Amino acid sequence: MRTFVFLAALTVAWGASIRMQWEEWETDLSETGPTTPIETTRPNVCTSYSRDGSQIQICCEGYTGTVEEGCTTPVCSTPCQNGGTCGKPNICDCPKAYDGTHCEILNKNYRWSDWMNFNPKTDVGDSEDVYILRREMDVCKSSVPQAIECQTVAGIDSSQSGQVVTCDRREGLRCRNDEQPLDEQCVDYQIRLLCPVKDPKNVRTCSHKAKEYDPEEIVKEGDCLACICQTDGRWSCYSDEDYCDTAISTTPSPVFPWLPKGVKPGQCIVGETVFIHGERTTLDCKTCTCDSTSGWICTETRDPTCLASQSDDYCRIGQHFIFFQGQTAKKECNTW
Repeated sequence: MRTFVFLAALTVAWGASIRMQWEEWETDLSETGPTTPIETTRPNVCTSYSRDGSQIQICCEGYTGTVEEGCTTPVCSTPCQNGGTCGKPNICDCPKAYDGTHCEILNKNYRWSDWMNFNPKTDVGDSEDVYILRREMDVCKSSVPQAIECQTVAGIDSSQSGQVVTCDRREGLRCRNDEQPLDEQCVDYQIRLLCPVKDPKNVRTCSHKAKEYDPEEIVKEGDCLACICQTDGRWSCYSDEDYCDTAISTTPSPVFPWLPKGVKPGQCIVGETVFIHGERTTLDCKTCTCDSTSGWICTETRDPTCLASQSDDYCRIGQHFIFFQGQTAKKECNTW
């Protein structure tokens, strides 16, 4: 009897030992899924467990990045289309011309223009200037194009043409022969613009660094400023420590009572030609854009065939007005 009791007790203890070892083995190899976020300051960071049972931190489902930085990048399993960006897990933030979960639907208030090939190809290359097209072709008269598509006249998308081409909705198309590989010449290109069906009335665009922006668009740079374009064509800026760069001028268009006859405040002139906001001209081998706030904004054209004028051929008054030798303009009691 004693022997039986002893063997029974031994059997129970041995079974318990096996069960305890099995449970421990199961715990060692288990890996649980993420739990709720563990830090209110980092809501996208969750907890999990490694194979040895220790607690680890990982990005919550739908987010990626580094745990140290808080896993701030949302993940969209289906890529956003038409310039949209992933704002939340599997939800895209779309440009205002597009709708849909993935920005795949064109808003009924916008439409594509016809294909345009306004500027002929030259020995320098090919270009289609958005400023000129908006003025001459009656497209996007009062607003910045929401999108642009560029292709060769043969119908090949510029990104597939094998050439170095810039296709920008705020500037247009640029292709330069001297930038092409193997001494190739730019082919002839055409573009089309995505514009509102009805142009907004009594609304002006804002200009920054020779590019135009629609009202409510934000330029996230400046002297610790984020600036929002207003309907009157001026920037409204507020302090934002995330954007500390060069300052954006918020000075209203200057008013000069001595302006030559017919020129309004905020316009620019070269000689006797008047330019309005956004129009361009070439001066001293530079492409100059009239800005209603900053005056002429000029960049080098990099055209080797261009010959610059002598520096004494013209004089500049302020930023808006350029006069050639022999012309006069009155400012207070002085004649320039």
